[in-house]
Parts: sequence; C-alpha cells; structure tokens
Amino acid sequence: MVLVYSLHLSCSVKFFMFMVCVWFSCFIAFLVVILVFVASIFISSRSFYNREKSSSFECGFDSMVLSRVPFSLRFFLLTIVFLVFDVEVVLFIPMCMSFMFSDMIVVFICSLFFILVLLIGLFNEWLEGSLSWI
Repeated sequence: MVLVYSLHLSCSVKFFMFMVCVWFSCFIAFLVVILVFVASIFISSRSFYNREKSSSFECGFDSMVLSRVPFSLRFFLLTIVFLVFDVEVVLFIPMCMSFMFSDMIVVFICSLFFILVLLIGLFNEWLEGSLSWI
C-alpha cells in the first residue's frame, strides 16, 4: 500500500511540475506579446507630422525621397548566385539523407547531375566576370 501511494505521489509531483512548466511558458509567451505590443506603440508614435504625407494622393505631389537610388548590378548578380547556391544546399542535404532509404545508384546519378548543372552555371558566371568585385 505504501508503494502504491509513493507512485501516486510521484505521478502527482510530475504532473505538478508539468503544469508549472506549461503555465510558466504561457506566462513568458504572454509577456513577449505584451512587450512587442508596447514596443510597436512606442515606435509608431514617433512619426513627425508632414503635410505632404498627410494629404490625399494626387498627380502633383512633392516627392519625399529620390526614386532613383544608386544600385549596383554586380552586387545584385552576386546575391542571385548566393541565393542559387543557398537553395542548392537546402535541396542537396535531404538528397544525401535519402541515400539510406533508396537505390544508391539513382540518387548518386541525380545528385551528380544536380551538382554538374550548378558547376556549369558557376563556371559561366566566373567567365563573365560577375564574381569579381573590381
């Protein structure tokens, strides 16, 4: 009888600890939501009044900022190359993990073809000089 009572006490202590963790995590989540709400109020209240921004949009409004900002095309192309290779990593890691669950020859040929296409694209970018900064 004592053993059963001690098991019951242990389960109730575990349940109590579980409930404390649940309520604590709910409290932290609620606190984060309140902090984000208060921060958004402070950030949005610091706007300066401007007659042009407050008036309705019509054809002859005065521009607040320049519409033509200097833009580096080389930086944009390098960003696109980075994005392609970043997506390649995201696609290649699950492909390597599928070696264990499928035919190894088929996965190897597909991954080799995938890498070959990417290397041809990288070689083309290198020949065009898109990867050099100067």
